[in-house]
Amino acid sequence: MAAPVPKDEIDALLKGVNAAAEALDFGDASKAAEGRRALLLEAKKLAAALEDPHAEVWPRAFQVNVGISIDVAWDLGVWDKLGKQDSVALAEIVEETGADGIVIMDVSDHRGPGYALTSLGEPYLDPNHRSCNRMLLQTVVSNIRQVVEHMFTRSTGSVPSPKEVWSSLAQSPERARDMAQGMRSLSTGSLAPTAFPFGEELEKLDIREDEIAIVDIAGGQGHIMMDVRHRYPKLKGRIIVQDLPEVLDTVTDGPPKGIEFMPYNIFTLQPIRNAHVYYMRHIIHDWDDESVSVILRQLMPILKERPGTKLLLADLMLSEMNTGMQEAIRDFTMFPIGGMERTESQWRKLLARNGLEIKKIWRGTEPEACIECTLAKRPYQDTAAVFGRARIS
Repeated sequence: MAAPVPKDEIDALLKGVNAAAEALDFGDASKAAEGRRALLLEAKKLAAALEDPHAEVWPRAFQVNVGISIDVAWDLGVWDKLGKQDSVALAEIVEETGADGIVIMDVSDHRGPGYALTSLGEPYLDPNHRSCNRMLLQTVVSNIRQVVEHMFTRSTGSVPSPKEVWSSLAQSPERARDMAQGMRSLSTGSLAPTAFPFGEELEKLDIREDEIAIVDIAGGQGHIMMDVRHRYPKLKGRIIVQDLPEVLDTVTDGPPKGIEFMPYNIFTLQPIRNAHVYYMRHIIHDWDDESVSVILRQLMPILKERPGTKLLLADLMLSEMNTGMQEAIRDFTMFPIGGMERTESQWRKLLARNGLEIKKIWRGTEPEACIECTLAKRPYQDTAAVFGRARIS
């Protein structure tokens, strides 16, 4: 059995928890979110120190069943049933679904003779969250074994490339819908993109109503720009959301108010050349360095013609050392489709290789950073690809 953590280390960790709790500031939403994350990190450090490493082997092994259970419960209509009543008897669920019996761990609570949703289960009443779960099961989990079998290499061609994944959506409207709705799930609550202050920054540019303020490249169903319009109702200018036709077609009632849709493939030259802001969220992490270079190449002529144009890339930025488990899992999740999460140094090298540099890193309530890019002042000397991965704590 592993040796217990010494008491002095426990005491030090407790001090870290208390210090983070004292530093919480609820007066500012961004600072409050950062403070909660800092406190949660310290609490996790303490919990990890108290755990018996051997006792954690089985819970981690069985964690894969959680996503599958959530998906099965959706197919059986359990979420809808639990969402309509305060408490539901197990016999009633079994009778209506035809299943032999259901136990939903972590997302249901046994209260008296029936079952009810806990705070962890309530989010799954949102179909976007359920779509996110199904999207990961179908697109990522199904390919993970192939990654292991081929020694974590993309060069074998056995692991699907992002192009293959996205092109397959055209043949499956249901998967395309799950993908689009799943992306909306990643912009809910504290995950909403608040890092870049669109209202304040665009107000400085004195944009007219007939000008194009923002182009959201590969912006899915327009959920991010809907949030921008909602948070900044006085924002002037047009907002255009670009994506593949099969993705835009999942919005059956047309684009949201104040937003325009435009079919576009990110590997072709950007047709809109006079926007003030070009924005990509959760796009760059889908691709390897070489593919990212092709994507950025489509925007370089615009940045050179209009030096004041803003290029914003919103994605997770891994810690250089001691990456948290959730960050590491997100990084590994991208591997089966040929993508990756990156550290700040990897971002800087990747951008430098493509004639760009980081002007500012914006942070908000969400885990991701918003990287504001500008043309590099000097050419990049080292042409080697960035293959390093962050260390896991």
